[in-house]
Amino acid sequence: MGGLAQRLLGEPLLLSAPSTWWCGEEAAFCAARGRQGGLRGLRLLPAFEPLGAASMSPQGIEALIEADPEAWVLQAEQALGTAPVWRAGVVQPCPAVVRVYAMADEHGTWKVLPGGMTRVAAHAGQPVAMQAGGMSLDTWVRTHGVVDSFSLLAQPLGVQDLGAMAAAARPLSSRAAENLFWLGRYTERAELVVRSARALLGLARRAPMAVAAAADELARQLNLVPWGTPALGQDDEAFARALCSALFEPAAGSLATNLGHMGRCAGVLRERLANDHARLLQAMAEDGRQYGGDAQATLQALERAGLNLAAVTGVQTDRMTRDHGWRFLTVGRLHERLIGQATVLAALARHGALQQAAGVELALELFDSTITYRARFQHHEGLLPLTEALGRDATNPRSLAGTVRRLRTELGKLPGEQQVVQGLVASFPAEHAGLALQAADLAAQLVQACNHLATQGRATAHAVGLRWFTHAEGLELL
Repeated sequence: MGGLAQRLLGEPLLLSAPSTWWCGEEAAFCAARGRQGGLRGLRLLPAFEPLGAASMSPQGIEALIEADPEAWVLQAEQALGTAPVWRAGVVQPCPAVVRVYAMADEHGTWKVLPGGMTRVAAHAGQPVAMQAGGMSLDTWVRTHGVVDSFSLLAQPLGVQDLGAMAAAARPLSSRAAENLFWLGRYTERAELVVRSARALLGLARRAPMAVAAAADELARQLNLVPWGTPALGQDDEAFARALCSALFEPAAGSLATNLGHMGRCAGVLRERLANDHARLLQAMAEDGRQYGGDAQATLQALERAGLNLAAVTGVQTDRMTRDHGWRFLTVGRLHERLIGQATVLAALARHGALQQAAGVELALELFDSTITYRARFQHHEGLLPLTEALGRDATNPRSLAGTVRRLRTELGKLPGEQQVVQGLVASFPAEHAGLALQAADLAAQLVQACNHLATQGRATAHAVGLRWFTHAEGLELL
């Protein structure tokens, strides 16, 4: 330290440093042994571990150093000052050292702060180290002038403070916003996987040809079964076995993968999620790693996952503050819901499954709209009422129009330039999800509209990521 001060500052140390020799340098070790008194009065310290010093005999010191010289440092013992300590009913003087602190100001000048932290040995004659039973005390220096009353501690709130706090939005980092956005997307994906898997397992051995073909295409689009699995309708047992197995495999699109992603998002959002919310997400991630087994065990696991996902949705809807964080989560959910709904409806319409009773029941189950549909249309079935209920009816929160309406509303409340925000809003149809019911071939119109909504949903979700989560310049959003 003395050499460094002289070399860098051109002046000696104001406080002398204890004489120290690293035994890994042979010249230093020889200098320590050649001093008056030899190794007597020196303490042995580990060179690379934060441990206390050891007082040993010269013979013991030399034996340890010769075994591994680079691991040890020798230091001359210092005559320390003492601090009064109340112990066993009396005041005792104990060795003490003071650690001071320095702070740099805006000009790059370092200032030593008054006071510091004093470390006190447990008893006289013992080293000043916490490992040896020592303790630490705050050390204050009394001022001779007026005491500055400024404090960083929180002050009692006044009435005038409430308005300012209400106007100031809660800070939301880009990282937190992105994790909330994807938490919403993964939650909606998991719900679609649960609903689709339950419905497809129920279709085995009894699905009409058109419905089986649509369901098989849907299973492969959602990655519910691996490629190469026999088609539904050809070998239903092999299809069901592959579906049960794939749900809990660590593969893209599986239930286990989506639940795991939800748990990881929750892990970095602890300050924004309620304890029950975070614990439920973590428990679901753990549960997703447990294989369901046969079809019956898998259906039980899907039932449990569906109930937990409903609880997650309830917590997000009822217990989260409507700030920008909740809005990004909701926008993520609505994007993923729209993409999933459009994918499902397009596959069913393309194969003509919506003209059959089994296809209608499958669509209503996947859209969670059975009660809504039956209450409005009772026993009427057909492509026209189904398109109205699942496509155009904005009062149904599970329809395409209902999802698009909510998505436009929440997109319009995102922070940022209004030109960008309104551009995102305008990318979706304002009414009836773009379904006019004027085409002669309603099925073809439905497929075309669903494909457009799914494509636009993916593009807008990507644009949200570019605008709010990716810090890069020169990006075209839409």
